[in-house]
Amino acid sequence: MACAAKPLFFTILGLGLAAANAADRYDGTAYDPAGRIVYRETHWRYTDGGSEQRLVLYRCADGSPFARKQMRWRAGNEASPDFEFLDQRDGYREGVIGHSGQRLVYWQANRSAAEKHEQVLLGPDAVVDAGFDGFVRRGWSDLVAGKPLRTVFVVPGDFDAVPVVIRLARTQPADASAVMFSIELDRWYAFAVPTMQVTYGRSDRWLREFSGTVTIRDQRGRRQVVRVEFPEHARSSGAPAEDIATAATAPLVERCKEP
Repeated sequence: MACAAKPLFFTILGLGLAAANAADRYDGTAYDPAGRIVYRETHWRYTDGGSEQRLVLYRCADGSPFARKQMRWRAGNEASPDFEFLDQRDGYREGVIGHSGQRLVYWQANRSAAEKHEQVLLGPDAVVDAGFDGFVRRGWSDLVAGKPLRTVFVVPGDFDAVPVVIRLARTQPADASAVMFSIELDRWYAFAVPTMQVTYGRSDRWLREFSGTVTIRDQRGRRQVVRVEFPEHARSSGAPAEDIATAATAPLVERCKEP
């Protein structure tokens, strides 16, 4: 159904930016199966009052920003944050907002389409968007010991939460300082659905690489499978609050130049 509520994306982005603390920053580069750069992304994690926040700015291969995501959560609830995402190229939007239990899930295919939303009942262990990172960290001991963890993953475009299982990947990195987990659909037809894989540092538990289907569409609006690398040298602490404010308000381009 069409949503009559005022979009909250820029409202939430504007909350508390002046009071935001210095942030942890890390950068990633997404590659297609042929090894070409598809896009770049920069993350800032910081605290604002009583909530934790993550701001993500997505850039074209040439560095021009085209999409933005804001996430926020309370301590202990990183796996199921509120989030709002906007891709300026076609106006694609999606998000999950609200408190535990009933959450408002919304989705807009493009700027010409009507925004749709539904109330979805989510349990306390539901994983929302990049909240998988918090879920992995919380279940780290079990996962590295080989115990699979089951949960549900929210898919805004389907207004659904699908069952998934996260486990040690069958093939591990050659680098012994890293550990890889697979995220698989927990249904009988899972063999027909691509598996996502995430690689972490064993000692620091920081995400080093993600492989799988991402929210960022290609130039034709189709979902795509990429490999996103987060190198250690592109990670830093103490990024100034001014950088967060700049990223939150940077104009977004409506088209990436073809490489």
